[in-house]
Amino acid sequence: MFSKEQVEEIKLIVAYQRQNPHLSYKVAYEAIKMRNVINRLKAEAPDDFKNEAILTIGEEKMERFFERFVWLEDLLREFDSESAELLKNMESAMLARIVLKARKNKMDKEFTD
Repeated sequence: MFSKEQVEEIKLIVAYQRQNPHLSYKVAYEAIKMRNVINRLKAEAPDDFKNEAILTIGEEKMERFFERFVWLEDLLREFDSESAELLKNMESAMLARIVLKARKNKMDKEFTD
């Protein structure tokens, strides 16, 4: 019924929920997914997602995405370089989420077809 990866993911979610019993399953699921994204970001350079993100959202939207982050990063750097670095990490996390969500949607669609 479930793949080995799905079983492992369910185990992680249940363990996370046991450590944080006040959280819902959905919150635990999102926390595990975000942890997986962060682990992937540590393993891959942010630019690894750039080409796939361009294919997912389009070159024009991608340019606007980067323009806004660069503007905000410059603004933050004037006041707090650590915040600017946090924003850079957030930019990478958002690109990763866009790519991973697009992959998931594609897999879901293939599975239901």
